[in-house]
Amino acid sequence: MKMRKFLIFLLCAVIMRVWVPPVNAQQVYTYNYDGLVITSTTDISNYLSEWYNNNYHNVTLDNTGQRINITLSGTTTSTMVSLLVRGYVDITLDNLTMITHYVPLSLGSDFNGTLSLKGNNTLIALEHDTATHGLLQAGLELFDGAEVSIAQHSGSEPGFLFVKGAPGQPGIRVGSNTLPSGTTTFGKLNIYSGTVTALSGRGNPSREGSAAIGGEYGENGGIITIYGGFVTAIGNNSAGIGGGNS
Repeated sequence: MKMRKFLIFLLCAVIMRVWVPPVNAQQVYTYNYDGLVITSTTDISNYLSEWYNNNYHNVTLDNTGQRINITLSGTTTSTMVSLLVRGYVDITLDNLTMITHYVPLSLGSDFNGTLSLKGNNTLIALEHDTATHGLLQAGLELFDGAEVSIAQHSGSEPGFLFVKGAPGQPGIRVGSNTLPSGTTTFGKLNIYSGTVTALSGRGNPSREGSAAIGGEYGENGGIITIYGGFVTAIGNNSAGIGGGNS
């Protein structure tokens, strides 16, 4: 009798194992631009575009739909690539290194989202001949109107972000713009956790300089609020956090 019950139990277990449907892994879409790797569980191919100008490789992610999540990783193999992100996008920086002659990462005026820090991340704008490569740039740029929150990636090891601007430029530019009507729009940066280190590029002999986090030369900058984390901001000829010299 006991043997019969055991066999019935074993048969039921086998049937359950046969009929339990397998769990399908979520598809991940991957896009590679000169070593900059963009991944998402959403097909964002219709939101991505790229163009070249004076040898610069400009990549734009323009999300016109509902909020999406992307991850940026890799090490750029070109010093001419840059990424501009617009719309409702939450971004994870996962051991990303971008060292370029343009702004490595720009967040447009209609950007609304987070930068989650995972591992060690580096954004550096290089010094260059302005006659050849155009204006010097910040390491990370928030356009006026952008709203960005920086935090450590949940459930991960400590997250780090190192940002440095080209000479005379902010590490993290938080922009502002005064319209002809007199209305001023501001970029908004909130830092909640993680380790953020920002350096503005060296100033010039005329003592002109930009804040490490905030405005460029002659600009008040946007709204910057630090709720937590470890933040180091070192300005050259200017404030660590705030407006640039004028």
